[in-house]
Amino acid sequence: MSVLFTAVTGHTAKARITLPGGRVVSAERFPIVPGGLAQAPTVDNNLPETGWFWNPSQGGRGWAIEVQGNTVFMAMFHYNPDGSPTWNIVTGDMSGGQITADFLHYTGGQSLTGVYKAPQNPTSSYEYALNFANACSGGAAPQGVAGEQLQRFLFGFKSPLCGQGVTYNQPMATLQSPGDGKLPWNVAIATRVDLRDATGQLVSAPLICTALDEMITVASDCSNMTAKRLGALRVRVEGVLPGSGAKLLATLQIQGTVPRSWSGVRGMAGATGNGGFNLLALPDGATAAWGSNESGLLAQNRSYAGLAALNAPQPVLNTAGDAALRGVAQLGTGESTAFALAESGSLWAWGRNNGTLGRDDVLDNTFTPRSVRNPANDNDLGGVVQAEMGGGNAVALLHDGTVLSWGSWTGSGSTGAKVFPVQVKNPAGNDILRNIVAVSAGNTFALALGGDGRVYAWGSDGNAGRLGAGARLGVPSALPNTVKKADGSELGRIVAISSGWGYSLALADDGIVWGWGDNSVGQLAQGKYDANGVPYAVQLKAVNGQGTLNDIAMVAAGGSHALALSRQGTVYAWGSATKGQLGDGIRRPAGNSAAFPLAVVSEVGSGQLADVVSVAAGYGHSLALKRNGTVLAWGNNLAGELGQGGVKKIDYLTVPTPVIGRDGPTQSLILAPLSAYPNLLRRAR
Repeated sequence: MSVLFTAVTGHTAKARITLPGGRVVSAERFPIVPGGLAQAPTVDNNLPETGWFWNPSQGGRGWAIEVQGNTVFMAMFHYNPDGSPTWNIVTGDMSGGQITADFLHYTGGQSLTGVYKAPQNPTSSYEYALNFANACSGGAAPQGVAGEQLQRFLFGFKSPLCGQGVTYNQPMATLQSPGDGKLPWNVAIATRVDLRDATGQLVSAPLICTALDEMITVASDCSNMTAKRLGALRVRVEGVLPGSGAKLLATLQIQGTVPRSWSGVRGMAGATGNGGFNLLALPDGATAAWGSNESGLLAQNRSYAGLAALNAPQPVLNTAGDAALRGVAQLGTGESTAFALAESGSLWAWGRNNGTLGRDDVLDNTFTPRSVRNPANDNDLGGVVQAEMGGGNAVALLHDGTVLSWGSWTGSGSTGAKVFPVQVKNPAGNDILRNIVAVSAGNTFALALGGDGRVYAWGSDGNAGRLGAGARLGVPSALPNTVKKADGSELGRIVAISSGWGYSLALADDGIVWGWGDNSVGQLAQGKYDANGVPYAVQLKAVNGQGTLNDIAMVAAGGSHALALSRQGTVYAWGSATKGQLGDGIRRPAGNSAAFPLAVVSEVGSGQLADVVSVAAGYGHSLALKRNGTVLAWGNNLAGELGQGGVKKIDYLTVPTPVIGRDGPTQSLILAPLSAYPNLLRRAR
């Protein structure tokens, strides 16, 4: 094959290409923007040099990049067996050093022979991120997937910006801890960064790190980072080469991901009366499900008639129902629906279509996960970092700090149910709710925790103070209100929230627990019962009413009982005790409830349970995760939700008991390593 350039003027170039066999074709540079051929590439804004890029560790793949002005055009292509080409293209303005744009997929165009044939209209496979620290090195990544380091490939020739011959290697920065290059959203993570020169020599400390994106915070000594969005993020790393004293700069490519949370059990799990169920996200992205399969809640691709329950953990199946679902960061349990949240921010739901599946093509039940649709119903929902299902209502927190809701009482200003997600508005109704760091859902009501420590609530008040508005509301609230104290002031300094069936708990930064709503069986630990609920936030009392419940690290609101984990690793429980869910070793205490916290006993039924790192509460059962990774369960076992395996013979347990593993009854379920869960206490600020 020969190439003869017939016209080269300025940035314009034409060529005559003679293919093997004598066929001749013409080619010329094309403008990727109007007048682009007259625009010299900008070289001072972290733009790549026009040319070919590759990753030396992944031969056979390459990125052809054209730069005109501030606009970058990246193309990859291959030929199909029939000779027709497939092109994958990303283009956009990269003046800020990065772009995130649709990864366009062109097919069906001109083959290797024959007359010209236009390609089919492009389809968008996903979003693709390109970012460059300098003209010669950068990164590329599909949205939600760890990026790849790119280097300029020079074919042995000199480049105006990138040097001579094989000297294309650039300094390389890598995230050594966490070793997978991923940072969980909104969680401060201790980090360790390596910087190496072009020969691979390690640059010794101190290193200086600077955020190149607004949505990541970085300690200047590179020791700590917090991702504030999902997807590709960049950090500039600076160091001095030993001996020569030469200054080295490199761009560290980081992926913001959904933080993994071990238990999806919430207070609505089992509220229909046919037993509770459990959904756990394992450290490797796999899942474990057991308990009631009502409405297909265990995602086993089987109806309730075909599979009533599982007494031991089994994996959640994928949409096709032919393999285990993988890549899961969080799971959640509602009254009759469930969800799985991928590390990338995609959300799936399954179970009964009571308005919380987020799609309009499911008439009754779905027994495997189906993607939740976006507000416009023109694509799947993405960018989710937390989701909660209640009783006919669902709420999702996006990585930009805004909130979506669907089903009943969405907080959007409208009183009608919504099939697809809609934006939750602020209390005034003149803007969307912003700067939110956590959400929670109860029975037709929901909560959101602001970055300033205030709590918002909307939906059905139940005339029992569920919304904490300061007074009982006779009608549901279409817009959020801030939760109030008894004196009318706003509840503040909150770091975590949790909703039960008709009440809520909030943990303050000083370790004190607040609660509001239903108190008919002592859910608010006031030492008394309130048939009409408490419409404002009150401080929960300690064991035997001696002072205020304090020194608490985590709270979990169950259906009508609650758990608190102390900073010392011990656990307290209060509220309904009809089926042993308080774990105090006593079978049904007087009145079947406790209006003050009780100490949860150890696995042997005496002494206090200790060495616990996280807790979860369902409608009628409780879970605890120990420091060694053991999962303990107690309370109602109507549908095998305690995970004891075999033929269910146990009605309920009042003593924490290990859940059996997926490999058989002789092994306990162990979640390890616990480092896979960056926020075991579910603190949001």
